[in-house]
Formats: sequence, C-alpha cells, structure tokens
Amino acid sequence: MGAIWRGTLRKLRVTPGEAGGAASYALADGFWNPSQRAPDLALNDRIGSPLTLRFTGAITCVYCGRATKKTFGEGFCYPCFQARAEADQCIVKPELCHFHLPDDPCRDEAFAFSHCFQPHVLYAALTSAPKVGITRRENIPTRWLDQGATAAIPLAELPDRRSVGLAEAR
Repeated sequence: MGAIWRGTLRKLRVTPGEAGGAASYALADGFWNPSQRAPDLALNDRIGSPLTLRFTGAITCVYCGRATKKTFGEGFCYPCFQARAEADQCIVKPELCHFHLPDDPCRDEAFAFSHCFQPHVLYAALTSAPKVGITRRENIPTRWLDQGATAAIPLAELPDRRSVGLAEAR
C-alpha cells in the first residue's frame, strides 16, 4: 500500500461535533514553514482500518526547521528552546510567569499579549481519571477533546494565564 499522507507529525487536529455529535480528528502537518505543510488527513472515515506510521529519522525544529538529533520542549532545537517564549518555563507552569519582573521579563512581549494575556479557564475534566487543568477560553472544548475527556466543566475564568495558573496551583 502506498503512502496516503506525508508530513511532520504534530498533535491530531480535532474539531468538535455538531450538537453533541462525534468529534472529527485529522493528521496535521507541523512543518516549520506553514507554506510547505501538507493538507490535513481526515481520520474518522479510517476508524477500524489499519494505519501505519513510519518515522523517517529526520528530526527538525518546529520553529526554525533546523535539523537536530533531539528536541526540547514541544519540538524545539536547543537554541530555539533557550530563546523562544513558546518554550519558557511558564508555558508548563503558568504560575511561574515572570512577565512582571523587571530583571527577568518575557522573552517576547508580543507573544505574551497574544497568548498569556487572554482570558483563561480553570476546568475539571473526566478523562481516564478526574483532572484539573487550564486553557485559553478560545480553546474550549478543543482542549478537552485533545485530552480525551468524556465530560468537563469550567470552574473559573480569569483574565490571564498567570492568574489561572496561580488558582490551579492552590
């Protein structure tokens, strides 16, 4: 059987179903240059059919495309991991946001305003076990579907990522 899709695999793209219907999933290309990404490959019609993924051995940075032997964070080469705001410690632990610290400001102010200084929601979700998490308001319900939640409920909405991270850490 020939290849049906070729790309730099990232997390599955998920689209919520209409009125409680099934969500749609697709393979999504995460190639660093958006103009060269392969189109998504819908997966719902392939449920129950065999699918083989083959690793070609090529590892490239999701930000700059540099070839690397291993990745850091969510797929960065080491230089991008050290420099990009998307790889900062506060992405994993939002309560550690240091934007407000004059001696240690955010690596990228524009990223902070577009990503961190947006309304965020603290939620409880039922996945394989109960889970408490956070997400930007615009990512509901997609974030819950990404995690395989069968049910979820917002607990609080706060104005920014750090505030909701502090609430979650309590």
